Amino acid sequence: MLQATLALVLLLIFLIFWVIRRTYSFWNGKGIPYLSFTDYVNLVYDNFTKPLHEVALKNYRRRGRLYGSYEGFVPTLAVGDPQLLRDIYVKDFKSFSDRIASNATGNPLWDKMMLNSPEEEWKATRTMMSPAFTTSRLKAMIPKIIATTKEFCKRLLREGEKKAAVEVSEIFEACAMDTTAALVYSLDLNTHENPDHPLVKCCKGFFGNLGGWKMILLFTMSRVFKLLPLEFPSKKGTEYVKEFTRHMAQQRCASKEKLEDVLQLCLDTVMSERSPDNFKISESEIEDIAAQCMLFFIAGSDTVTITLTWTAYCLALHPECQEKIIEEIDNAVKQNGITYESLKEMPYLEAAINETLRLHTPDSMLNKKMHPGDVSGWYKGSPRNVHSNSDPRHASRPRILSRTRLLQARKIPARKQGGSRPVHVPSFRCRATELRRTEDGNVASQGDACLSSPKDQISEVQ
Repeated sequence: MLQATLALVLLLIFLIFWVIRRTYSFWNGKGIPYLSFTDYVNLVYDNFTKPLHEVALKNYRRRGRLYGSYEGFVPTLAVGDPQLLRDIYVKDFKSFSDRIASNATGNPLWDKMMLNSPEEEWKATRTMMSPAFTTSRLKAMIPKIIATTKEFCKRLLREGEKKAAVEVSEIFEACAMDTTAALVYSLDLNTHENPDHPLVKCCKGFFGNLGGWKMILLFTMSRVFKLLPLEFPSKKGTEYVKEFTRHMAQQRCASKEKLEDVLQLCLDTVMSERSPDNFKISESEIEDIAAQCMLFFIAGSDTVTITLTWTAYCLALHPECQEKIIEEIDNAVKQNGITYESLKEMPYLEAAINETLRLHTPDSMLNKKMHPGDVSGWYKGSPRNVHSNSDPRHASRPRILSRTRLLQARKIPARKQGGSRPVHVPSFRCRATELRRTEDGNVASQGDACLSSPKDQISEVQ
């Protein structure tokens, strides 16, 4: 009996060792730097204990612009070359438009969000949401943003009168939440006065404490996440968002009131294919609308809070830059106040925000899926973006906020595809099932992997 038990234990250990060796040796002999199993274990630990963009930056510096990694049990490829990123986001975007199914959690609102939708659903949702960012819509948003920021300024002044330390991130968070609620539902949320509002609690739960850990686990080790008895996002929270959206939608339809917000945009799309007297909205349509409304809170509130907090921090460390921004704002708004047009007359402010984003990006990863065989020279599989724009080849003295870059940005050129902008440049990670390499079988040295013509160096795979 003892011998049989011992043999079974040894067999189990052997199987575990064999699976680990087989899974985490995918990149061996592929001609590029890669993470070993031990390196990957350290990466997982770092993902849960350090800021994600710092983890990505450390690996970028250590292994270069192209290296092999893993997402749970799946091989991934990290790419940090601007030329490749230009191809991914512009030239070959049609091949990278799909999202990966592994981000689905079974929660209907989460799975239907545009960020998690499969390609065909994503295209339909994108068509519905694109009008939200036209010039006329953006101009209509300005009064709502001004209203919420006025309340923010009043609170900031009250806190300043106390002459005590202030946790500005909490004030920025309340402002971001109020602004998002105004733009999505035309709702005066007033988070500071109503911190226990169910919508506030629900949205804070996405990133706070346990929610943040679950999200990191889902994005970095999705298969492991699904093996564990975890729920993300919380069913209670998403049910509230759905019922709240249903109530607001039914109220709008009954009163025939039209407001300039995201909810109205979704309702107009749904109602465009039916008679004016048919106000009934199906359960599936409510879920679709609620999912996109929830997306604005998830993608907007936290990122705005982080960006504003870091911008305030950087400007506090550089009072001379702060004075120039104040002067620029005063000159831009002295005639017509804060308008959509006057914002375009603040290039120094925009440059300061862009420089802050380069140093402290709030968004470290983005998962997608590439269509197999669509683009010659690419890896087949699912891409992931990770922040990596502290390379001295892209920006001199990259780890400091540069006044030179701000001064150079006084005349910011119009945005163009593939243009150079002082914003954070993500690197690219994709699941790999086939790896192509050059005719000589090599890519580059470990420190400078794929620094020149990176796309040409990924051809012909074994």
